[in-house]
Amino acid sequence: MGLLRLGAAGVVLGLASMPTFGQRASAVQLPTYSYFTVGTSVSVPDRGGAWLDGVDRAGSGVQSFGSARLLGGTRAFGTGRSAAGVGITATIHDFEALEAGLVDRRVRSTNAAPAGNDAWTARLDEARVSRAGRGVPSVAAINAELGLAEQAADQEAAGWLQRGRQAEEAGKPNVAKIYYGMAARRATGSQRREILARIAGLQPSPEAGQDAKTSETRR
Repeated sequence: MGLLRLGAAGVVLGLASMPTFGQRASAVQLPTYSYFTVGTSVSVPDRGGAWLDGVDRAGSGVQSFGSARLLGGTRAFGTGRSAAGVGITATIHDFEALEAGLVDRRVRSTNAAPAGNDAWTARLDEARVSRAGRGVPSVAAINAELGLAEQAADQEAAGWLQRGRQAEEAGKPNVAKIYYGMAARRATGSQRREILARIAGLQPSPEAGQDAKTSETRR
């Protein structure tokens, strides 16, 4: 009787372990969601870029099924890696220069001779845009026009220079450098030399470096 009971128990145990031995290989994919933010400020003269921060992740795991003593058991392995980064690029657009370019292009297109077979219309348009019949302007008139243009440019440069001084007094040398650069594009003579000297004497703000290093990472 004792031998029969042991044999029955062995059969039941073998049947119970068979599903574990014959289990098919399977793969499980679990989606992961993560996000992070970076708060900082970047100052650039005209354009530039900077690398702010990044997050790298890696993980691995092992899971065992069944008993290692009976029929070897089953093991599952898994690994995962991910990387994310944040960068910033900035470009300052000179809208006044863009507007001047558009106006100049429009004037050139208006003054261009029209295409077509009407020779008389083409000659008439050429006569309208030419200086024939208007007389040659005097040297004084030309100097007066140049003086007005230079005066307008000096006034505009003075406005940008004033903004640069205010930014420099407020402890923002990077912003002041931008305003001084725009003023130097429009100034001439001694005023331009003064502005360039101010730009050369500016020291970078230590707060800008601290702000660039400040970042907040969340998972």
